[in-house]
Amino acid sequence: MEDLKLLVDQAKKNNSEAIAKIYRQFYKRIYQYCHFNLYHTQDAHDVSQEIFLKFWKALPRFSWQKGGSIQAFFYRIARNTIIDFNKKRKEISLEDIPEIPVPDMLLEKAVKADNAQQLHAALDKLDGTEKKILILRYFHNLSYKELSNKIKVREGTIRIKTYRSLQKLRKTLADKFRLPQLPNKR
Repeated sequence: MEDLKLLVDQAKKNNSEAIAKIYRQFYKRIYQYCHFNLYHTQDAHDVSQEIFLKFWKALPRFSWQKGGSIQAFFYRIARNTIIDFNKKRKEISLEDIPEIPVPDMLLEKAVKADNAQQLHAALDKLDGTEKKILILRYFHNLSYKELSNKIKVREGTIRIKTYRSLQKLRKTLADKFRLPQLPNKR
């Protein structure tokens, strides 16, 4: 944590090495967050770059004294940038897209992309806390302890909420993917 504070303080002074280290430390997480919310690889890369530009511009306003967290600062910028991006994006009619023959390899990728979209749709059916727990646990690889600290709930409670959220997600996806239902433990 002290190293991160030092890096941020150096980055505020336009130290290019500190800026590069922060970029390397946070890029993967920010990109994954963007990809999860935007569904498209190129959009995720573009928006990730925009987030880092906004971060550098906003960095002088960041303060540790107010109990600030650099991760929360990043994710607030990311969330707002994604919202702005989605507002600007215009939908394309399927009638405007010409039909193109698709090789088998592309069909496999399309099936995987469709599965990812179905997972996103199923996650959207969970309440905010359940969705947040699963995203942080399985997409950002946070441990139960890290989740506990981030959400301000006991670690045992996080484990239970994770299990229950996974049960709800599995139930939502069961019909779509023909998964067997999990037996209730009660």
